[in-house]
Amino acid sequence: RDAPTRCPAQQTAAATAAATTSCQHQQQHHHQQEQLTAHTWQNKQQRARQQQQRAQQQQQQQQKQQLLVSSSSSSSSSSSSSSRRSSSSRCRRTAAATRLLGAWHADGHAAG
Repeated sequence: RDAPTRCPAQQTAAATAAATTSCQHQQQHHHQQEQLTAHTWQNKQQRARQQQQRAQQQQQQQQKQQLLVSSSSSSSSSSSSSSRRSSSSRCRRTAAATRLLGAWHADGHAAG
């Protein structure tokens, strides 16, 4: 009895206002989540690109070293074979980074 009694119109207006506020909060939260997701994907893409660039740079350096190794006849055959082995593992890393980037693009287009 102490609580002030409202007419139905006031009660409806209050309920509508509360629902609107709740809806706005949900939308805001959803928008923040979307931004966070987009940001995460940008980071992943950036990391994949950096990984790919690093692998390519390493590969280029390796190829230069191989040219030097093959041009100097005094180097032993065992050292050149070991450099070829490490080069092939770098090739695999480059391929893995490329696949990761490709998967990101496919996923990004599907989501967008």
